[in-house]
Parts: sequence; C-alpha cells; structure tokens
Amino acid sequence: MQHSTRTIIAFEFTKTIRRLSFWLATILFPLFIVVIIAITQYTGSTTQRNASASAVADRSILVVDPGTFFASSTLTDNLTRATSVESAIDRVRTAKVDAALIVPSDFGSSSTYTLIAQDLGLTGNTAYTQFAEQLITQQVLARTDEPVVRAVVENTLRASTTWYSVTGNIESDPEIADFILPGIGFLVFFLAVFMSSQYLLQSVTEEKENRTMESLLAVVSKHELIAGKVLGLSLIALTQLAIWATLIGGVVYVALNRLALPPETLAIGDTLAHISLTDGLVTLLYIVFGYLLFASIMVGVGSIGTTQRESQQMSSIFIIAAIFPVYFSSLIVADPDGAIAQFFTYFPFTSALIGLLRHALDALSLHELLFSLLLNSVYVIAAFWLAQKLFTLGMLMYNRKPSWREVHAALRQ
Repeated sequence: MQHSTRTIIAFEFTKTIRRLSFWLATILFPLFIVVIIAITQYTGSTTQRNASASAVADRSILVVDPGTFFASSTLTDNLTRATSVESAIDRVRTAKVDAALIVPSDFGSSSTYTLIAQDLGLTGNTAYTQFAEQLITQQVLARTDEPVVRAVVENTLRASTTWYSVTGNIESDPEIADFILPGIGFLVFFLAVFMSSQYLLQSVTEEKENRTMESLLAVVSKHELIAGKVLGLSLIALTQLAIWATLIGGVVYVALNRLALPPETLAIGDTLAHISLTDGLVTLLYIVFGYLLFASIMVGVGSIGTTQRESQQMSSIFIIAAIFPVYFSSLIVADPDGAIAQFFTYFPFTSALIGLLRHALDALSLHELLFSLLLNSVYVIAAFWLAQKLFTLGMLMYNRKPSWREVHAALRQ
C-alpha cells in the first residue's frame, strides 16, 4: 500500500473518531436497541399474561350447563352452576358475577357455546375466551383414554421424518442453529452499511463543498484518495462493530455466569462452538464483498451530488437495494434452488446476502459457491471503477449534478 493511501486512511479514521457524533452513535445506538427490546419484551409479556386464562382464573363465573357437559368434580372454586340463562345474564349485567359460560344441551353436536362477561378490554376479554376453551378441553380429555385423541387435543403429535434428495441421499431438516451464522452476517452487514455509508457520503460531500478536494487531488491520485477513504472509513465500521461486540460479549458473559438461564439458552453457546472455520470464512467473504460494493457506490454517489442532502437522497436508492433481499428471505428459504433465488444470487446488489443465505441452507454446490464469490469480487472491482469515473466527473461540477448523458460519456472514456 502506498504511503499516500496510508496517510488518507489514517486521516479519515482519526477525523471521524474524534467527532462527538461518532461516539454518541456508537454508545447510544446499542442502548437504544436494548431499550426497544426491553420495552417490546415487557409489553409482549404483559399483554400475553393479561390475555391468558390464568388472568381470570379467580373471578366468579357462572356455568349454565343443562346437558351436564361439565362434571361437578372438575369445577373449580370460582365456578358456580346456574340453571337459568336469563338469571345468569342478569347477574352479569348487574355486576353480581364477572362472567357466565352457557353450554347448550346440543353442545356435543353444535360445538357452540355462549360467553357473557364484564368488559375487560381486548386482552381481558381474550382471557375469558382462553379460560372457557381451556375448561372445555379439560372436559374432553376427561372423557377419553385414547392416547391419539389426547395428543390431537393437546397438540402434541410428533412426526419422525426422512427426506431424500434428487440424488437419493438422505437430507436432514434445517435447524435454527443453521441460521445463527447467516443471521449474524446479515446484522453485521446492515450495521456496517448503514453506519459507515453516512460517514462516506459526509466525507466526500464536505470536501467537495469546501473545495478542499482540489488541493487533495493536487497531491494524491484519485485512486489513492478513493481507496484511502473507503478503507479508512471501513476501519471506522470495524471499530464500531468491535465496540458493540465487546458490549454484547460482556452482557452475555454476565448472563451466563450470574443469571440462572434455562438449558436451551445455554445450548446456544455449544451451537456457536460447532460452527466450522469454512462457514465462518465464507460468511466473512460475503460480508466484506457486499460492504465494499456499497462503500464504493457511496463514494461515487457522494461525488456527483451538489450537497450532502442531495447525495443522501440519491444514496437511498442503493440503501433500499441493500434491504431488498430481506423481503424475499422467506421465499428463498422455502425454495433455495428456485428461479428467484438463482436470480438474486447473481444480481449485483443482492448477490452477497442471498449467497450467504443459500450457503447456510446448503443450496450452493462447491462450484456455485466459488463462482458466486468470484462474481462478487468482480462486482467490487466494477463498483470501484464506477466510483472513480463518477468521482472524476463529479469533482468538475460544483453547482449542478451531471446529466445522464454526461455520466454515460464519462463511463465510455
């Protein structure tokens, strides 16, 4: 690496890392994510608890059961039998009891019951329904000793499966553990692209607006300048990821050593320990290729924009392209060898992430994997070449954006 490029890398890294905004984003972003997760978990658990049958288990409930569907020995203390539907409804209306469960005499054939209760809101009313269905399920189970019937009612049926591939080999079902590594890859890629792309745009547009770019180009070549900016701000992204990984590692360490976690949570560490070196290397290559592609594009977009805001607006198109594979991930998981998966594996803006996902699903043969990685490296080289062309064109214009005709002419030169 030439001395000029190393100098630019050091300059971009130190200039960015000295900014207060960098440290605020680095520290506050994970805290923001933690707060959002905590609020989501709290509201979800509270809503689930309020909507569960146990939330109304201690309320007074009348049971109108002319057909004696319920056995008296199975009724809990909060359940009272009533003989009149009208009186049961009146007692609920006047708030003398909380609810009334009316099971008609033809319930065995109609499977329809009536529930009348004091309004407790959406989640509270759901709790009454859950309680009634749980009570009816218990009565059904009490009437049979058939294991299959009990398994169907309790939803505990299990299947022993064997799957054969087109070559006659037995294929195993994909497990959640198979998606841990690509999940981490997706997260790292998006964090790197979203966080560092703004620094790349800001670095290029600032120097273009204040005319310092002309002085820089008088000392270094455009190749050295672009490479220095991309690599220097890539170090910024790595620094942020390293800080976040350290924070997450500290939280995980405390959780594993100080908290009584369930066995299934502790088993995640064993799963991560069995990730092969090859899978880790392939994931890393896809992340690096995908990041360098978008980083080079951001430099080119920042060069042709007249202001930072304008460059951000143009870059949003490519940010959307980076997010685009997420919307097709479920379809690709369902059919990893289909036409859509094949197309997005070789499409420039989605190739890295979709290749990463298909590799996790064992949908890429060895030659397809090698070809995909080679193609991604070609995309990076093409993006870097395109960035240089746009950079050369954009540095000559300060008051307007180049037209499509001018861009096309620059690319042909």
